[in-house]
Amino acid sequence: MDWYYAEAGRQVGPIDDAAFRRLAAEGTIREETLVWQAGMSAWLPYRDLNVPTRNCALPESVLPAGRLKYAGFWIRFGAAAIDGIIEYVILLMVGGLAFGIAGVDFNNLPAMMFAEGALLLVQLLLGFAFEVWFIGKLGATPGKLVCGLTVVGSDGTKLSYQRAMARYGAKLISSIPFFIGYLMVAFDIEKRALHDRICDTRVIRK
Repeated sequence: MDWYYAEAGRQVGPIDDAAFRRLAAEGTIREETLVWQAGMSAWLPYRDLNVPTRNCALPESVLPAGRLKYAGFWIRFGAAAIDGIIEYVILLMVGGLAFGIAGVDFNNLPAMMFAEGALLLVQLLLGFAFEVWFIGKLGATPGKLVCGLTVVGSDGTKLSYQRAMARYGAKLISSIPFFIGYLMVAFDIEKRALHDRICDTRVIRK
């Protein structure tokens, strides 16, 4: 459905949803800019499009960015780095304990290869349990909690454990190849990585 907006005392439009989102992202349409489309009883400031009294149904992608404060690439990178350090320390503790109990001979190549394979499996299981439990329970991993971030659905609701599991699986897809799926955060209007698109999730600032 076409949109209209006011600029310097004149009406601009009609423009389609894609153009409307682009102008809002670029800052041409600002929080105070008056906007209108068929079905609205009056022109409204862009920031007020999500008020309950609106008379038209607006898609999530057209709502003002102020409704959900999306977390950008670098703060998400910092949160992931913190999580990585925590998981690495846990893995070292678990691996060291397991190697000690098993009495692994570091001069025996087959034994070492088996131990490294087992450690890789433990790493995957640890990452899965770490991510799913924290996001399902608290809505965020320790790194995200430190950075003031949380993972939600597109409607702002907390994720279930099942959805957290699906998101972890989708993160493996984002890693192939060369973590390109993660780099999408830097170019997406809603700061979504590939796994966020797949599972319809958002990482937001609290």
